Amino acid sequence: MKRIKIYFNKNIKTLIENSNYSLKEVSLNLKIPLSSLEKILEGKLEGFSVVSLKDIANRLSHLLNEEILLICEDDETTKPVQSMNKKIFNKSISFKLIISTFLIINLVFLYFLVKDLNFYIGLLYKNLYTLTISNHASTEVMVNETKLAPQDSIKMELTPGQSIKVKGNKNNEEIVVTTPNAIYTINLENFEVILSNGKS
Repeated sequence: MKRIKIYFNKNIKTLIENSNYSLKEVSLNLKIPLSSLEKILEGKLEGFSVVSLKDIANRLSHLLNEEILLICEDDETTKPVQSMNKKIFNKSISFKLIISTFLIINLVFLYFLVKDLNFYIGLLYKNLYTLTISNHASTEVMVNETKLAPQDSIKMELTPGQSIKVKGNKNNEEIVVTTPNAIYTINLENFEVILSNGKS
């Protein structure tokens, strides 16, 4: 059942007290019993119709030279609307969050896809094979003509028949060769990496 909240936009009790009219004079001007006026001043408006209260507000406006209005609020309609707006807002945030998550996952997938495509394009069309050599030894080693300090890495590209020579691993410590397909740990002083037929 709908509940309607009814009240005046101004405190008519204070307005009457500050006026030159007595309560009896006001009741006569409003053409209502004094007891009814007292109920209105106490905010007990349940026994009055909206039409009569609007008429009283209009008469009071003329009598007290104030703009007095009757306010009617439907509690049952305003609250569900606010609740519905809140639900719509929450659903909107959830939808945006799902879409954002979906886009991020797709971007990550796309990144790895492009990375793999670049590798295979390089391998098939350019006949290039990319690998990384990491020096895990305690001393520097030579990779072709380049010095590779301990714990450093170098990225290189190979074409079929081309080789990479690693020298100077005096203590036969770990040199790691990382390819797109596998990781090799080599404990030799000198060794050579050769790309055979663009496959191994």
